[in-house]
Amino acid sequence: MEDLVITRARTEELKEPICNSVIELCAEAHQEQDFRNLFTYVSSGELRFLAYQNEVLVSHAVVATR
Repeated sequence: MEDLVITRARTEELKEPICNSVIELCAEAHQEQDFRNLFTYVSSGELRFLAYQNEVLVSHAVVATR
């Protein structure tokens, strides 16, 4: 098994290809197509953790103030 590489970034720092990968991952994991609208519901400043295995996004977590 390859090691995970974990990165972090604020939402506003994410480039479009990364956002698209997060959307695809969440839609597939939850079997919910509403995740296609994920970045229309978020605010700036949220901290996101992205885990990659073999350069493929395999996990995503977000820390947000509500």
